[in-house]
Amino acid sequence: MGWFSEERHGKPVRTQLNRARSIDIVRCSDGERQRITGVAEGSPTLVSPITGRPCMFWLVSIDEVGAGGDWVERGIADEGVSFLLRDPSGIARVVPAGARCDLPGSSRMFVATAAMGPGAHYLFDLLKVQLNYPQSSRVRFNERIVTTGTRVSVLGHNQHEPMQVASATDVDTAGYRGELPMRPVFSSSRRTPLLIGTG
Repeated sequence: MGWFSEERHGKPVRTQLNRARSIDIVRCSDGERQRITGVAEGSPTLVSPITGRPCMFWLVSIDEVGAGGDWVERGIADEGVSFLLRDPSGIARVVPAGARCDLPGSSRMFVATAAMGPGAHYLFDLLKVQLNYPQSSRVRFNERIVTTGTRVSVLGHNQHEPMQVASATDVDTAGYRGELPMRPVFSSSRRTPLLIGTG
């Protein structure tokens, strides 16, 4: 890995996800760190900056790649809106702010900063990326997204919230009569980030 000191996405996330057993959404315990797997649902109101794909969450890491193939991560940017995750047992809400991920990605390599597209230039400037060897290094943008229909696993802290339902026969209703049904909300905590990986 050469210059690289700490990998925050990819294999480390996959390792942590694989260590945690995925449970049915209906079995989630309030206040616990747990893993669930399902299909993402929601409105893809965001547009990923490198490939221009509609999504609910994107993460881009920027690498400086040396002539010999060594590389170092120079910056990370992400943006997300909450989305739903559904499995056969129920539905949860996922808040992806600050997540780390191991999702299939798209990479774009640029020989010089002048060759970058507008989205790449925006992120490069926003993160104030500084290259060690600007004359010889290449810049690689790795983009990962979650959009409607993506099957993912999430590992994170969950707190239950009341779920608004259209009627008493809503397929996702659960709980006692007279109470609003509850659903888990998965997010990062102060100590640990939310992890998102392939389901």
